[in-house]
Amino acid sequence: MNDIDKKALEFCKKFFCNEIHSELETCKLIIYTILKQLKNWTVDGERINFGNDKLTGLVWLKTIVPYLCHENPCVKVLNGHTNDVNSVIKLNETTIVSGSDDRTLRVWDLTNDTSRVLRGHTRCVTLVMELNETTIVSGSYDRTLRVWDLTNDTSRVLRGHTNCVWSVMKLNETTIVSGSDDETLRVWDLTNDTSRVLYGHTDSVNSVMKLNETTIVSGSRDDTLRVWDLTNDTSRVLNGHTHYVWSVMKLNDTTIVSGSWDRTLRIWDLTNDTSRVLRGHTNAVYSVIKLNETTIVSGSSDRTLRVWNLLNDTSRVLRGHTNAVYSVIKLNETTIVSGSDDNTLRVWDLTKI
Repeated sequence: MNDIDKKALEFCKKFFCNEIHSELETCKLIIYTILKQLKNWTVDGERINFGNDKLTGLVWLKTIVPYLCHENPCVKVLNGHTNDVNSVIKLNETTIVSGSDDRTLRVWDLTNDTSRVLRGHTRCVTLVMELNETTIVSGSYDRTLRVWDLTNDTSRVLRGHTNCVWSVMKLNETTIVSGSDDETLRVWDLTNDTSRVLYGHTDSVNSVMKLNETTIVSGSRDDTLRVWDLTNDTSRVLNGHTHYVWSVMKLNDTTIVSGSWDRTLRIWDLTNDTSRVLRGHTNAVYSVIKLNETTIVSGSSDRTLRVWNLLNDTSRVLRGHTNAVYSVIKLNETTIVSGSDDNTLRVWDLTKI
């Protein structure tokens, strides 16, 4: 072993051994891989300059080791849309549906990564929601919702909102709730396609979720969330975010999670309407989903997804998209799918992070 190899080995042993792996033999194999990669790297023309301080060690650890020691968690990229992918849902283990600024929805077969196109909206498709395995609902900048029959790919139109429809959720088999740029929510009866209006927000309603049969929660560009009692159509306000609230999801019967343009997520305790903050994203948080009782996943315009451990409020980062991540869904316990402003969807294997 020459002097450069010896110096590299000592550097790796000093800074990496405890971080890489608890088993010495495994750690040696990883260090050997690092050495092989470093053989041809030079600084100042001739010598590798590793430095000899903890800061340099951490820089190398954070930038070099992840690339050499981890598999790429993105297992496939789905191309087809010609503009931003705003929304994605799961129909079953092998079928997902996406909505895009290209005015279309795509039904994807994950067994062969092909898709068929649903056309009908006249402007950007902002959202898509599953009603059942053969029926979905989409919303659009064209101010309408469409109820799609996937057995024949036809749709009927729901009109009522006076501006862009940003969000929709299923309350039961015959009732859905939508949120719009017109500052309202609408509760739709799908047996006759009529709706009643919920007033309260003072700006666009960007997200809505079901807490139980008579309670829903909405998030708005007025920087607040509202908890609605559908027995009397009243609401109470949750204050905390300092910018638009773009996403909200249910963790359990008394806990919800919201994501905001203020770059944070908040975990809300609805028994006392207090919240704690999750920090990590460096730009707006557009989406958040529940993976299990202690794990959530968020997507951001910082181009990343973060997998959060709620036991200690730490996160791991998924990189791959080249623009904002607008949507994310759980496919199964170890697989998620994200949609992005880069016109693609990505399928991620969380066992590889």
